[in-house]
Amino acid sequence: MPANSRRFRLSALTLGTVAAVATSLVATTGTTLAATSRAKPVVAGSPYLALGDSIVFGYRESNNPPAPDYSNAANFKGYPEDIAAAMGLALTNASCPGETTSSMIDKKAASNGCENSYDATSGQQVPVGYRIAYPLHTSYKGSQLSFAEHFLKQHPSTRLVTLTIGANDGFLCQRQTSDGCVGEIGQLTTTIKKNLKTIFKGIRGTGYSGQIVLLNYYSFNYNDGLLTAEIQILNNALAQGAQGYHVRIASGFDAYKAATEQNNGDTCASALITLLENGSTPCGVHPSIQGQSLLAQTVMARVKK
Repeated sequence: MPANSRRFRLSALTLGTVAAVATSLVATTGTTLAATSRAKPVVAGSPYLALGDSIVFGYRESNNPPAPDYSNAANFKGYPEDIAAAMGLALTNASCPGETTSSMIDKKAASNGCENSYDATSGQQVPVGYRIAYPLHTSYKGSQLSFAEHFLKQHPSTRLVTLTIGANDGFLCQRQTSDGCVGEIGQLTTTIKKNLKTIFKGIRGTGYSGQIVLLNYYSFNYNDGLLTAEIQILNNALAQGAQGYHVRIASGFDAYKAATEQNNGDTCASALITLLENGSTPCGVHPSIQGQSLLAQTVMARVKK
């Protein structure tokens, strides 16, 4: 998730569409929650592979104090680091800030700042990305998915894989289209679902039969009905893409919603997202230390121990 993206802008949503999305979300999530009973429990010392975007990476905006040092990946800690510490797991965090579901599969595909970025002036993707300029937690040459497949084959004792991916698809679509992705929302969700199936098929295709937990996205402000419905659309697409691959859904959406009730659904006022200095908004879009801790607890609640 890029530093300057605050929300999807799918203003053409109708109340009927929102209601249909909410109904579909409940139905889809319910069918996806059950993971295979054959999966071995996670035990201390077992390998843990974390995949995804900037939330997984622990990315902080440049004006989030103290100023982040992007030259040292160890300065960034996402929810996987909290999980590994709490459960005594051997973590490999392969995430990349700005990763889309497409670029996770093919590193040459359009990303939102991982391998490449969208240049509004030229209307083209340009080779400017976090992975090019700065180190990741884990170094690899190919796509994130190809690394994951190789890792799982080389580490058959892996007991846990977690994934958060998809928000950058929406942010990139906003930037690439003249209507802020309003007319492209159907194709966007279709692509996300298709790519998620490719990702999970690749993971399971290695012979990995352990646990997979997909952490979905929170709303920046639950009092904003349109914004929250847009996040639900994204989360619904993720849940549908996970169907059939024995994936448990950890609801970051529900966790943040419950934690913001005393602040009228405002994640910024609840200190769950990064505080910014000298910016146009008081908060960024990435989880704060407190927010990452909550996400870690949410994931661990879905892990078979």
